[in-house]
Amino acid sequence: MKKKETIVCYCHSCKHDTRHEILFTENMHNSDDDYWWTCDYSITKCCGCGDITFLTETTEEGDIEYDENGNNYIPTKYKTYPFSPQKVAGLSDLWYVPNTISTVYRETIKAFNNDCHLLAATGFRMIIEAVCTENNIQGKTLEVKINNLCKNDIITKHDRDRLHSIRFMGNDSVHQMKVADINALLLVKEIIDIMLKNIYILAKKCSHILEGPITTFEDFCCLLDEGLRTRKIGDTDILKNLLPQDRRLIKEDRSNFEIILKEKIAEGKYTKLSLCPTPLQGKNQQYKVESI
Repeated sequence: MKKKETIVCYCHSCKHDTRHEILFTENMHNSDDDYWWTCDYSITKCCGCGDITFLTETTEEGDIEYDENGNNYIPTKYKTYPFSPQKVAGLSDLWYVPNTISTVYRETIKAFNNDCHLLAATGFRMIIEAVCTENNIQGKTLEVKINNLCKNDIITKHDRDRLHSIRFMGNDSVHQMKVADINALLLVKEIIDIMLKNIYILAKKCSHILEGPITTFEDFCCLLDEGLRTRKIGDTDILKNLLPQDRRLIKEDRSNFEIILKEKIAEGKYTKLSLCPTPLQGKNQQYKVESI
């Protein structure tokens, strides 16, 4: 039997809401004293592309909501098949993210898009746990682990505070069954996306495409060895001039590496250079090339 001639619902072919002709509708309902619900099952045809869609319109007692004036009402929920439109899209470059994290992430986005907001809030908290595990971050509680993520320079202090907010939300969902506001969940999803991009996706993309700065003393030594191969034994010069000029080395890092280099030379652990006599005030330390 036909309920009405047309309805606006999502078309999986047009990828947006369109007007549909209702070809057939069957109603099922329960109206006993314990709990009532009603659902119309319809077969519809898009008035634009002509594709067939299966539509459910459900109203049930437990879905009470409140308007801006505090008045309660029970909305009708619409779902179309083969699928309804996604509320949020997940990250597209998840192959850069470790599998343990990407698995939790995908399931969390799926829960979000299926209106399982308690599970989504818990899932976002679990993603933080998974990031800590992947980075070997120690701590008896997630609170300590988040702090240690910051102490290990994996995230910034601002990121730390935001992750604690997500932890609070996840705890409320797990322990108090408190359903998070949809706008809060959307913001949390954005924070999680940025974290995964910064830690994994952008890091790996940049390493493949962009030349990054020297960040470890081992790489600094390789760079120094490269520069020494262009010099002669017995040459003396300051460190800056002994290094290749076309490589990216941050000035602050070079100063820190030079402190370590002096210690290694004094201990006999780096033998290609020796320290020249202490320079006069205002001059840089000079080094003598001992081998290349």
